[in-house]
Amino acid sequence: MHPRLAELWRRNVFSIDPEDDYRIVWFRDPRTVCAPELLSHIPAHLRLPSVPEELRPNYWALRGHLKESLFDNVTDCDIHSDFEFADLSATCDQAFGDDPWEEPVPLTDPVWQTRLGKMLFEWIMLTDRRLHEREQTGESASAEEPVDTAGSSLVLKERKAQT
Repeated sequence: MHPRLAELWRRNVFSIDPEDDYRIVWFRDPRTVCAPELLSHIPAHLRLPSVPEELRPNYWALRGHLKESLFDNVTDCDIHSDFEFADLSATCDQAFGDDPWEEPVPLTDPVWQTRLGKMLFEWIMLTDRRLHEREQTGESASAEEPVDTAGSSLVLKERKAQT
């Protein structure tokens, strides 16, 4: 990985979704964090060579990084200042289980009543709405368009409570 991209990866500015054909997911506008000459070489999906599975990027490592990046960016700040990674991971596992293809637990599950569960649910709803809008308009997801949760009601309430 290019050193400038490695730094963005380390800061959870982008991640790779192994469940969506290894799509590159940006959490900030890549035009503001990448030099144009670097950005022009970044595809929308990671292209994997035809190699045996054991030589491919580790699915679980990518999934874990994506999960951590989602939590770091869900409130437009480093959520680790309020939650330990073990708690973040446990909540996500409780909500979705170990199987990435499973449906989330029912809305009556206590996980959704916790502060972190509410934040996770709101992020899911915002993302799901955007995907539905894209399906309706025929627009495809783009690496140039970050998921913006900064205007979500829970995030605004959290920020207001902190001031």
